[in-house]
Amino acid sequence: MKKTESNHNPTLAILPAFQRLSDNTRDNTIVMTSGKGIFVYDDKGNEYLEATSSFYGAILGYGDEELIAAIEEQLHKLPFYPPGVYRGNDKAIELADKLVSMVPLKDARVAFGTSGSEANEYALKMILFRNIARGETERKKVISRVGCYHGSTIVAASMTSSEGENREFGLPLPGYLSTIQPDYFNLHHEGEDEEQFVQRNIETIEQLILKEGSETVAAFIAEPVSYNAGLTIPSLNYFPELKSMLQRYKVELIVDEVVTGFGRTGNMFGSQTFNIEPSCMTFAKGFSSAYIPISAAVIPGDIYTEIEKEVDSLGFFGHGATYQGHAVASAAALKTIDIVEKRELPAHAARAGEYLLKKVKQYNSHPLVINTRGIGLSAAIEFRHDDNSGYPGHYPCKFTELIYEKAPEHGLIVRQQGSSILFTPPLVITQNEIDEIFRRFDLALHAAEMAFPDYKM
Repeated sequence: MKKTESNHNPTLAILPAFQRLSDNTRDNTIVMTSGKGIFVYDDKGNEYLEATSSFYGAILGYGDEELIAAIEEQLHKLPFYPPGVYRGNDKAIELADKLVSMVPLKDARVAFGTSGSEANEYALKMILFRNIARGETERKKVISRVGCYHGSTIVAASMTSSEGENREFGLPLPGYLSTIQPDYFNLHHEGEDEEQFVQRNIETIEQLILKEGSETVAAFIAEPVSYNAGLTIPSLNYFPELKSMLQRYKVELIVDEVVTGFGRTGNMFGSQTFNIEPSCMTFAKGFSSAYIPISAAVIPGDIYTEIEKEVDSLGFFGHGATYQGHAVASAAALKTIDIVEKRELPAHAARAGEYLLKKVKQYNSHPLVINTRGIGLSAAIEFRHDDNSGYPGHYPCKFTELIYEKAPEHGLIVRQQGSSILFTPPLVITQNEIDEIFRRFDLALHAAEMAFPDYKM
């Protein structure tokens, strides 16, 4: 959005995400007041097609009456009761049972939270507890991939190792390390095939572990698909090779399914799509279709058993949060899972995603487009980088900035990640609605072309 300065247009009291704070004025802010299906509406009555599921969260779109009814019912029955000190609520217990029946983790246990940041921290927290119980007090370091996003709290932001990101907060904390993205298109060496690239990638991570001291590294955290890095889609052999290497050094693999969980990649979990054997898994966003904040860190039985044994000697488990396992949020998550399953939305996402990918591939002939890609119901158009500084998802690109600015003027919301434009619509989208995305996108693209001085070069 372009900045509008006025003495009568002071900045808003709310702190916004990922923008200039000085631009945070009422005039510069599109204020949404309602939504229905894949559309949202602002306070001036303008309609926008939400082609990003609102930060990847609203997988059922807006106004799903079945989900709203479940939330209302729980509000009337029991709006809130925290699990702990030998008490709990039935919905949180039911949700935990449901979740552990779905994940590829044996004898799993669940720690609920309210955000993806919390979930990722909780997963790491349980691993650290287990390590200390074992006497491995030095095994605390965490490796993540440059360009990833794992959250905004201090530890989660330290795991968010985007190049240069969070330095202004004095982060990352010591012991939080970063490594290469599995982005073959942008990062492969000349003459290097995809298999060779994967092997180099894994060797790079292994050398980092050895350099730091394998006995000091606790975990590697990764998203199945890195949306913050411009929709980085790994080779199918990447995660099996990664897991095999990590196991040699007793490093746990935390799989961040905050975006990919519950259908986005064409399966219920991204771990299924990419043959991942996680040590722990984390969920948020689509967990409740973002209608109510809720997240979860899921740990396997072998980690839990060691924690339980140590807790018995301590006398109590020193972890908890007031809103963990919130009754209304749990009801929302249960109903969301029910809807995803009975409407077969992962399969629908796979089918709709094939059409979405077909649509983005039509832009391969554009003079500024260098790559198109997709997985499940996610697709990206990557434009020519202004230069090659940074990592995928963070390559500078004035043209994508223009597209991002022009899209709302034509009733469309897309996501700009560096030199890529991402499309991640709600899982309930129809083929006709995908066509409408690109009708509006073409208008935004044309407007950006007219405003881009070097377009004809």
